[in-house]
Amino acid sequence: MFYSIPEENLRSLCRINIEAFEKWARTIIHSELTQKLGDNYFDMELAPDVPVVKKSIRDKTVVMMREHPTRFHKKIDTLFLEEIIYLLCRNDLYKNYFKEFLDLIYPDGNAEARTYLKRLIPIRNCLSHSNPISIRDAERCICYTNDFIDGIKQYYQNKGEEKVFNTPNAIKLNDSLGNEFSLNKDVSFEVLSINKVGTNQLYQFHLGEKYSAWLTLDPSFNPDQYIFDWHVEGGRHLGNSSRLEIEITEDMVRERCPIYCTIKSNKTWHRYSGYDQQFAIVFQVLPPEE
Repeated sequence: MFYSIPEENLRSLCRINIEAFEKWARTIIHSELTQKLGDNYFDMELAPDVPVVKKSIRDKTVVMMREHPTRFHKKIDTLFLEEIIYLLCRNDLYKNYFKEFLDLIYPDGNAEARTYLKRLIPIRNCLSHSNPISIRDAERCICYTNDFIDGIKQYYQNKGEEKVFNTPNAIKLNDSLGNEFSLNKDVSFEVLSINKVGTNQLYQFHLGEKYSAWLTLDPSFNPDQYIFDWHVEGGRHLGNSSRLEIEITEDMVRERCPIYCTIKSNKTWHRYSGYDQQFAIVFQVLPPEE
């Protein structure tokens, strides 16, 4: 089926699937280690000189959270593919914390998990460096990431926690100003401040200017499962798709103009009060010149 998909679309699909894998993996690592070790697991030792997270990763995390505080909400958010695989497949962590759900996906054990997950690394590297990938690489990428995510969903369903974890969500937001924000489905609401480049001051729009933003959705859910509502503070409806396109108008003039996005599934239950994910994009809209 992938032979009919244009190369750039196929590469985009693979990138989205790897991002979704990372999101789901961070979620379950954080959930399992928090439940079994406590909130401070990232900086704990299991035994003298045996840290849960090795020092090189912890040092990198400190730098990333200091330099990008709006992108990384928690320490676990700074982990990328190699570090995720290292934690999941490290023998002691696998045996004590991750075996129960990984065995649903990889019944032959830790070695099987490590083999399949490490096959994603060269594919990710090719995508990151604009190198070509084969159709077979794309098949592996999409198959392996979906197998992993489906296994986690089954694990949460077996535990009766699907209402907490198994909800459609957006992975990230990009906009027409060149901004990119990772989105955190594990908070009920977050604020994405659109700032002037290199400052903490809100970006200023003039009346009549245009702005657009688009969401990358978790590909493990069918697009038909998502319901979107974009609205400006005060209630004016702005759209109901994963892409927002607006013209700045006079009713948006204010020092802080929030545009809210509410995402929910088409199920009868939701993770939060009537929705599954919500965030606000905030910028400034200047009044008309007199």
